[in-house]
Amino acid sequence: MASHTLTTPAFGTADLSNCEREEIHLAGSIQPHGVLLVVSEPDHRVIQCSANAASFLKLEKVLGVPLADLDGDLLMCIAPHLDPTSQGMPMAVRCRIGRPAANYDVLLHRPPEGGIIIELERAGPSADLSKQIATALEKIRTASSLRGLCDETAMLFQARTGYDRVMVYRFDDEGHGEVF
Repeated sequence: MASHTLTTPAFGTADLSNCEREEIHLAGSIQPHGVLLVVSEPDHRVIQCSANAASFLKLEKVLGVPLADLDGDLLMCIAPHLDPTSQGMPMAVRCRIGRPAANYDVLLHRPPEGGIIIELERAGPSADLSKQIATALEKIRTASSLRGLCDETAMLFQARTGYDRVMVYRFDDEGHGEVF
């Protein structure tokens, strides 16, 4: 009997035959249509950023710069959402950054280790998603099993994004993952 070991494909080499094994959460890179900033608190200084941050945001320098010193209104737009005791869902806002200023959609995360992770993409047209979100949440809320929850989540995400394939990973308390 021959043994067969599945290996993780190198980042960027996944195709439809092996994409479920690509560990995108460990790739160390981001999509080229966005920027990632890691910000310390309480000084709100950029302590890490994606390599494309300055050029993408049309700024001279990003790394090491306090958000208050960046051209635009990023800090002003995210300030109401920076309660350090808040936990839970990422927060989405829109801001203007750069010279000349451009609109960006911003997603804020608070990792358990502290600080703020800021994802930015060029802003698209405004959309009212409240009815779609309410419908999606009701479908997720009424799932009768973990498998049903994961299947419904994958279908909703696939319908919203248009992706050919969507997988849902579930991690237990020890960090072991399961694919649905």
